[in-house]
Amino acid sequence: MSVMTRLTPEQLDRLRAVRRLNSAIDAPIWLMESSMGVAVAVKQVTTPLLALGARSLFAERLSVLLRVRHPRVATVLAGKVRRSNQLVVVSGYEARGSLYDAVSPGKLRVWPLPLPLPQAARLIGEIAAGVGALHAAGIAHGGLKLANILLADESDGQIHALVSDALLHRGVVGAPWRPPGGQPPALADALLYVAPEQFARRAAPASDQFALAVVAFVVLTGAPPYEGDPLVVLGASAAPSLTLATTLNPVLPLAVDGVLARGLAWSPRARYPTVGEFAKALADALAAREATRTVSLPPGSIPMPGENRDDQEISITQPHEAISVPSPLAVLRPDAADGSASTPGLPALPPRYAWAPDVVASVPTTTMAPITSVPQARHQARSHALTAALVAAIVVLTAVIAALVALVALSVAGR
Repeated sequence: MSVMTRLTPEQLDRLRAVRRLNSAIDAPIWLMESSMGVAVAVKQVTTPLLALGARSLFAERLSVLLRVRHPRVATVLAGKVRRSNQLVVVSGYEARGSLYDAVSPGKLRVWPLPLPLPQAARLIGEIAAGVGALHAAGIAHGGLKLANILLADESDGQIHALVSDALLHRGVVGAPWRPPGGQPPALADALLYVAPEQFARRAAPASDQFALAVVAFVVLTGAPPYEGDPLVVLGASAAPSLTLATTLNPVLPLAVDGVLARGLAWSPRARYPTVGEFAKALADALAAREATRTVSLPPGSIPMPGENRDDQEISITQPHEAISVPSPLAVLRPDAADGSASTPGLPALPPRYAWAPDVVASVPTTTMAPITSVPQARHQARSHALTAALVAAIVVLTAVIAALVALVALSVAGR
């Protein structure tokens, strides 16, 4: 079969539909075929008529993604805006479907959950590599989930992951995260993978790490990392209580709990600096022996010291990372005041305790870049300019209509 690297607008319009690949009413995906016999997947989403910023963002991200070539990123072949508000993207077709298909009941199911540890580590590493390639190109994915990770058979005989759908997901097209028709099944709910800052419209590359950590938690345990409706959880004022992965899958080394807790931190500054570092830490933790008893500290899990121990030189020694030897996380400061100073990105400690220097040093202090392929200011300026122009046109049209009505009234009165 011929290999296609790019489609012209004419070739895109001449694709022949073969069958529909999904059942989503608001985001249909079709298997189509070119005149050269190349199978492609075509997805289309309709945006609100006034979502000018969403269509502008789509066009700019498309221009970047057409140039991205990475073995762990699904190739985008073409894309366009049809009928002013219908967005269309063409990408390579993968017969195995998505990671969601592979772990869900159905004809495309390949694996039951949880996945074997080596396989999970490899897939998470591949997904992180694909997301990292997008970040290097200036794009944060913004909609990573099980259904947006395609699976492909490759020459080594294994099934590999491809990151897809960085263009037509709800974070880009301006549509609600949850489609009409009620709440979807837990693992299919796009909101399950949305970071809190992204839900508050302050998304950044660190938001993709949160989504990847949710994917990792699911493939390692078969369950979401927290209980309850994600819509309710994201709207709450406090971070949810995370389930320890080792309580759901006892074969996991204890170090995995800590890595996942950091990847799922409610504050983006408390997560790993990059998705690659998260994936490496998780791979190291999965390879660790349980006898090391190493586990990082989930936010808020510092135990309160006993009343009769406040005057003793003690340390809280849950290790911060998947390291070979335990190290103190927080140390007692007998000379400190009753209230400990807070450290941005880390949970509050009991009175008279302070974070160890290596823990403080591990928290990234750089400001996260916004989720965009170009500076966000350009998107906002363009959107504001278009909105202002539309409002001005409406005002002028209203004035003209009012003037015409006045003229007609004067004419009638003159008769």
